[in-house]
Amino acid sequence: MIIFLTDGDPTVGVTVHADIIENVAKACDGEISVFSVGFGAGIQHSFLQTLSSRARGEYFHIGNVHDINSKLLDFFDRIDSPLLTDFHVEYNDDAI
Repeated sequence: MIIFLTDGDPTVGVTVHADIIENVAKACDGEISVFSVGFGAGIQHSFLQTLSSRARGEYFHIGNVHDINSKLLDFFDRIDSPLLTDFHVEYNDDAI
């Protein structure tokens, strides 16, 4: 699990959103989840939502920095104990 904290757009290295999303998805290879947390205003929500969803994670936005403690606690409570991962169900047609 990776927790990516950001306050804005990428400014160094690869800065094209589509390239970053592809690089992260390839690097994670379905084995690592990326949870993005965007702080403040001016966040590129669709970029971070796509980035996290392609890497089996979620995006969280904390807009009001005055409420940061309770928002971060909510975030960590949500990701603290995953109940199921890579859950697949297969049915035998003869048994149904």
